Amino acid sequence: MEGYSKLVLDTSVAIEYVISRSPWQSLLKRLYSSRKVKLFLSSVSLTEIYYVSKRIYSKAGIEELEEACRALLDFLKSSATIVPPSCEIAVEAGRIKDRFGIALGDCFVLATSKKLNAKAVFKEEEKEFKPISKYLREEYGFITLKELSKVIE
Repeated sequence: MEGYSKLVLDTSVAIEYVISRSPWQSLLKRLYSSRKVKLFLSSVSLTEIYYVSKRIYSKAGIEELEEACRALLDFLKSSATIVPPSCEIAVEAGRIKDRFGIALGDCFVLATSKKLNAKAVFKEEEKEFKPISKYLREEYGFITLKELSKVIE
């Protein structure tokens, strides 16, 4: 597990936690309760988590949407350190956006992982990552949940 002690979670990973039939439930529960792994979330991801979870909860028929979203955010804030975008992170995110044109939220996850010397964990390799996957892995510690599941006990 060496080299996996610090993880910056993408929105796609955090959202998997609320999807009851997610194949990643067991892994995520272990991560959120682990004392060996330090979890981080970009504050930009919290914005995405809020609006994506609200849509999921609405489709699931949950009536108290705001309360459900707040409960999820409170849980995440208690399980992970929230990292606000410093000038250094913001500029790096801008460089990534300029160079590769990927989603801005993903740019902040990658820039945060670089700043913290952590792995950037995404649910899967997104389509726009495929041509630059090797570079993202080397420069930003990009890893998918499937890959992480093989190294986390």
